[in-house]
Amino acid sequence: MSQAGETLDLNDPEVELTLEQKIELAVQAVRQLSVARDTDEMVRGFEKSTRWQRRSDRWVAVSRRDLSDGWYRVTRSSSWTEKINPWKQRDRLPLLRGGMVADILYSDRPRIINDLPSVLKPDDPAYEYLQDAGSMLAIHHFDGGHGLNMPLLLMEAKDGFDEENLPQEILYHNMFGRAVRVHRLKEELAEAHTELDRELKVVGDIQRSLLPNELPNIPGFDFGASYETARRAGGDYYDLFELMDGKWGVLIADVSGHGTPAAVLMAVTHALAHGYGGPPLLPSELLNHVNKSLCKGYTSESGTFVTAFYGILDPKTKKMDYAIAGHNPPRLRRTCSTIEAIHEPAGLPLGIIEDETYQTGQVQLNRGDALLLYTDGITEAMSPDGDLFGEERLDRLIRCCDSGSSIIRRINAAVTEHCASKQPTDDRTLVAVRVK
Repeated sequence: MSQAGETLDLNDPEVELTLEQKIELAVQAVRQLSVARDTDEMVRGFEKSTRWQRRSDRWVAVSRRDLSDGWYRVTRSSSWTEKINPWKQRDRLPLLRGGMVADILYSDRPRIINDLPSVLKPDDPAYEYLQDAGSMLAIHHFDGGHGLNMPLLLMEAKDGFDEENLPQEILYHNMFGRAVRVHRLKEELAEAHTELDRELKVVGDIQRSLLPNELPNIPGFDFGASYETARRAGGDYYDLFELMDGKWGVLIADVSGHGTPAAVLMAVTHALAHGYGGPPLLPSELLNHVNKSLCKGYTSESGTFVTAFYGILDPKTKKMDYAIAGHNPPRLRRTCSTIEAIHEPAGLPLGIIEDETYQTGQVQLNRGDALLLYTDGITEAMSPDGDLFGEERLDRLIRCCDSGSSIIRRINAAVTEHCASKQPTDDRTLVAVRVK
């Protein structure tokens, strides 16, 4: 007698298995189900390892998934010499219509036919798969309340199947069918996730192409900036661009939400800001233009909005005119290490009320001063115990830094440590402007 673990000829009707061998084979079958990565290999392996429990001379599997009007596909057959993956090679599956198999398949009623030659006609579309069989067991695999798939077990002899075992066979086959369906859905989800991740990466690459390639080189000033998204793409945005008369625009914005929708609106905001016609005499004029355009064409139905700070820096006078649209108050470190928060004048975020108008303020920068712009992904970064990073930590960090780039490095390191190096849950953007 073969022992459990030895090679057994499970097709040999003379082979008798001990209880220990049956247990071992059952464990092997369910273990294979739990670790299988490919659905097709999972089905083949499970069918092979459970052949001892439901012996048949040969078998055929058919499916009417995504079909109607008596059509069905032959998805598997023990007589095929070539392996065909029914999920990935559907175009190679025989497509049949009508006949006895279609009648049973569409009836949602499992059947045992113990005298198959008496009912199988030579002109039946499935004749080549069923000929020379004396009996047939047809069991539906139900999905969504309908028997969409159906294996056909065939015996050469008549009266090969016991109708008393039919209820047990129905339960057994459908439990396995459900496992196959769940595994296939898992595969489809993984495939969809891979494709989505690829698309998001492309979106993220496009989004980053809208950011400055390099920081400006302005005599008497140095700059620092960093940009980190919570996902492949995000809704934060910053820009540093040259204007007329040697002035520079400094813009930071944060779109509500995360991911691709926020990234798209960020790109729209970028286009609106750079497509503004006429000289940008005041920051408030640019924000008024972007706000009206967002309300008219983009945010009125979606409920999204954009917070923003836009400043125009005059390197000659070291003055910055600015306007604020619901954005986090920038932090201004004076030479004496005191910290000021620029709150006013502030208006609502962009894209909420079309008639909102923004006012322009002005700040005088002096030698040694540093201005920090940031998005709320910095101050709202959370530690494992739920403590927010906050503005107080931010102010302590910018008191003792001697360059724009060192300010950025110091803050990013502190935020990473505060969050225990966990992946950010919100986009994080920093822009530092320091007067040498």
